[in-house]
Amino acid sequence: MFLKIMFLLSALMTLGGAFLTTTTKNLMHACVYLLVSLFGIAGLYATLGADFLAATQLVVYAGGVVILMLFAIMLTGGVQDTVNKFGLDKVPGMGNTKTYMIAGFTVTIFSYVIMKIMAPIFQLKLES
Repeated sequence: MFLKIMFLLSALMTLGGAFLTTTTKNLMHACVYLLVSLFGIAGLYATLGADFLAATQLVVYAGGVVILMLFAIMLTGGVQDTVNKFGLDKVPGMGNTKTYMIAGFTVTIFSYVIMKIMAPIFQLKLES
């Protein structure tokens, strides 16, 4: 039952992140949504029993490619709208409900993937 729920949450993260990546107009948000989608794919791999693929997905794609894209966007100045209509500098917000929901799902999937990978290491085999 737990695996089915985790599979559905991972599938929802993957599809939701992919949809938001293609529909957003902000390049930074698109990178973050791509990261959410890649974490969902790693969760799908973990629930299907492909632990090595899940770890590879996290390390190579989520850890490398998306971070490289974020650095490229930040270094080239992807978004320059820092003044509001009154001429005052904008202060970036800390997040809203959607941000915290995505973060919660991501932490849940990420912790499940880590537990799934580390479980065989810590299993105790009792001899009778």
